[in-house]
Amino acid sequence: MTGMRMVALRGGVASIALIASLGGAAAAGDLIIAVPATNEPATLDGQIDPYQSTWLINSLITDPLVILAPDGTFIPGLATDWTVTPDGQTWTFTLREGITFQDGEPFNAEAVKANLERVLAPETASAQLASDIGPIASMETDGETKITIRYDTPWVTLLDAVRRAPLWSPKALASAERGDMAAILIGTGPFKFVDWVQNDHITLEKWDDYAGLTAISKVPGPVALDTVTLRFIGEAAVMGQVLATGEVNMVYTLPPLFIDQYVGNSDYTLMSKGQAGTGLQMVMNIRNAPLNDIRVRQALLYSKDSVAANDILYDGLYEASDGPLNNIHACFWEGATDLYPNDPEKAAALLDEAGWVMGPDGMRIAQGVEGVEDGAPLTIRWSTLHHQEIGEVFQAQMKPVGIALEVAVVPGPV
Repeated sequence: MTGMRMVALRGGVASIALIASLGGAAAAGDLIIAVPATNEPATLDGQIDPYQSTWLINSLITDPLVILAPDGTFIPGLATDWTVTPDGQTWTFTLREGITFQDGEPFNAEAVKANLERVLAPETASAQLASDIGPIASMETDGETKITIRYDTPWVTLLDAVRRAPLWSPKALASAERGDMAAILIGTGPFKFVDWVQNDHITLEKWDDYAGLTAISKVPGPVALDTVTLRFIGEAAVMGQVLATGEVNMVYTLPPLFIDQYVGNSDYTLMSKGQAGTGLQMVMNIRNAPLNDIRVRQALLYSKDSVAANDILYDGLYEASDGPLNNIHACFWEGATDLYPNDPEKAAALLDEAGWVMGPDGMRIAQGVEGVEDGAPLTIRWSTLHHQEIGEVFQAQMKPVGIALEVAVVPGPV
């Protein structure tokens, strides 16, 4: 990258980048990205860690079997094609030929099998990939370009799992001690892992022998960048200014306070790219009161106003995500957009019906709610790794309805 600088605002559905043709601090061919400290992974091994920040870094080091395109379709990665039997129990992948890992080891069906076996091994303690890959009954390979994966039950999340699963050199895995990232992170991708100084930075360098043969590679061969450095920054004020001061080439997730400094500035070009998927969403724990009552859950949805939050925080720059699948997903149901409009009166009526009545201070308290002491406040905890500001806007929107939303930023990944 030749002296260009950019700012990225990451939403639930879109990554928004602002690019400036100004001289940057880095040399030509080097890319320095400022990343919020809350996005720093707990481990760089995505076979263990369940968070997108780890998978994003892994995607620079190793290519996946399949790639999820922005429109929600799966396209070839290291697998050129794949089939599944009508009963959904047997998957067969055909792999690219002539691919090697960064340590010179061949990429083949046996390597894929070894990686999947490692993910599923209990001692690996995979936090998510193992459950997404599922209970494989057997795997067979021809040793080179064919691998067949069999289940005893239909398994439909395999493609989504292998588009995220990093594939490491079996030789490196066999020789690496647990926790030795430098030994483990040897993949087939465009960059080689150099170092990780926790709470400071991660450095990657170009792999000169990269094949560049996936469906998203416009030309084969190595990439143009020489290095990529991720700098982890904990202060929002610093994140908002390091681009302007020339210390970095890109800011990933610009704090909302600094949006106006860049958006609309003629020196910058706004780039936005949506990604079909689940979007940014908060998952409710429905095991205990008050969220075990569907009326309370519905009241939360009727009392928040996502459109207003987007306008207040991001000048409306983020794309809408109105349902479990976001609005640009091929399977999005358009009825989700109007299912829970902002309706404080409806929210209040539902809470009254559920036994959460207005207290003398204007906040809801329990009255005859099963399992809850009368007079207990309606307090709901919003735990988040990032985007604290969204919770704070929802907090203000829900207060007039009598809901006390407590926003808690937890260290992550946890």
